[in-house]
Order: sequence, then C-alpha cells, then structure tokens
Amino acid sequence: MRVFWPWCLTAPIRLVRQASVEGLGVLGPQAAGDLLPELQKLVDDPSAQVRNSVVKTIGMMSSVGDLREVLANPDKQIRSEAIQELASARYGATAIPALESALNDSSAPNASEAATALGNLGRQALPALGSLEGAALHSADPWTRMAAIHAIEANRPGRSADNRESCARWRCARP
Repeated sequence: MRVFWPWCLTAPIRLVRQASVEGLGVLGPQAAGDLLPELQKLVDDPSAQVRNSVVKTIGMMSSVGDLREVLANPDKQIRSEAIQELASARYGATAIPALESALNDSSAPNASEAATALGNLGRQALPALGSLEGAALHSADPWTRMAAIHAIEANRPGRSADNRESCARWRCARP
C-alpha cells in the first residue's frame, strides 16, 4: 500500500489523484499520516477539484499549523477552502490565530469569511477582539467590515438580538 498511494497521488489522470486524496482522508492520519508531505505537494495541482480535495483532506488529517501554511498559498480559492476547514468545529479556539491572520487576506471574500468564522466561535474568539476591531475600522471592503462588526457583537457580553445602535456606530467609523 505504501508504494501504491504515492503513485496514485502523482497519477496523470485527475480522477485518480482526486480519489486518492479523498481516500487518504477516509483512512485518517494514523493510516496515512506519513503521506502528508506528498499530499501537501498537491495543493498546487493544476486541477481545482484536486486542490479543493487536498485542503479538505489536510483539514481532516492534520493540524491547524498545516492549514495555516495553506493560507499562504497564492490561490484565493485554496485559501478560502483552508478558512472553511479552520472554521469547522473540530479546531475550535486553536484556529483563532490562523483565522486572525486571514482577516488580512488580499481576497475580500476570504477576509470576510474569516471574520464570520471568528464570530461563529462566540466567546471563544475573545482573544481575537483586537484584530476584529481593526478589520471593522480599517478594512477597505465593506463586507469584511460588516462581518467583523457582527463578530464583535457576537462576543459582546449581554448582547441583545438587535444591536442596531452599536452597528451604526461601527459603520460611521469607516476609513
């Protein structure tokens, strides 16, 4: 099996590579953890389907650190996939530093997605409050500012269901 998987990960047929990547995710880190370096090379695969499967499999098999490395990828879709994996419940508060760094993503939808993910963590994301405030005040993208505002509101003690006054205050503080 150890000889078979590396070959499949480099096969010339996209479907073979994709099925191999997804199969490693099913096997899990105990069975396929030593193939992680080979898997990480496929983050730059020419096929978008393979790249997306790779990020999901890395998310299932490895740590926040491995996904944080993926956040440095030049492909904004790959970074988006990594943010989605970091936002999953399996990582919880350990994903906060990586999601904080994603608030500065050059792709506005990715930065907004990171802010939303931090907001979904609720009170666990309190350590990221300063970064969220920075995004709410200084992001060039209005969607990122709004997502950061909602994340701040989600972390506010005693928050009510309708915080229009507070949201209005943040909207006025645009750069």
